[in-house]
Amino acid sequence: MRRKKIFITTAVITLAVLTVITAFAYFTKVINTRDNSVTIGYDSVEIVEEFVPPEKQTEITTYKKAVSVKNNGTVPCYARVYVEFSDSEICDISYFAQSETGSYYSASKDSANPDSYIIHLPENWIFVPESEGEKLGGYYYYTKVLAPEDSTSLLFSHVKTDYTGSEIGIRQYDIIVYAESLQTVTSDSVDHSGETDGWRTAWTEFLAD
Repeated sequence: MRRKKIFITTAVITLAVLTVITAFAYFTKVINTRDNSVTIGYDSVEIVEEFVPPEKQTEITTYKKAVSVKNNGTVPCYARVYVEFSDSEICDISYFAQSETGSYYSASKDSANPDSYIIHLPENWIFVPESEGEKLGGYYYYTKVLAPEDSTSLLFSHVKTDYTGSEIGIRQYDIIVYAESLQTVTSDSVDHSGETDGWRTAWTEFLAD
């Protein structure tokens, strides 16, 4: 799977500060030099996950899988997350919750289903359906700019798979999660963070390239 990242590369600049001291008697010159380096900024995100698998699956299996994203880079960035079940039939009978005591909603990405988790996401998270385009659609987007060392809120906290009434039978499956980051700026001249849909503008402009 292709992972897209933007990097801003700043050339290393060396400034030489010269101080000339002239001694008339000996016509000698002393030069004092100082090197100043400018480091290169980069963006890098990490999926932070607390996963407590169930000892054994039962007809109703609930377990902790708390997923967030941390900015490990040196520059502010936006983050988006792709989540998919390895088995589509399992996805149809699985549910996400924001917290251990929260309500569970369908993991199916059907926006027409009022009980779909994509309609009940935590604050600052939004899902863009695949109908909005192959590049932008299908991802969960964190709408706030992540400063270096900052983390998103949890995308989801717990998972439940309910085999009751299903004919597929209890079976093993995986939940695939990966994240992508996009470096952004927070200067007064170009400040996506101040826009209502700044995250969308930034990702759309980048993915159009």
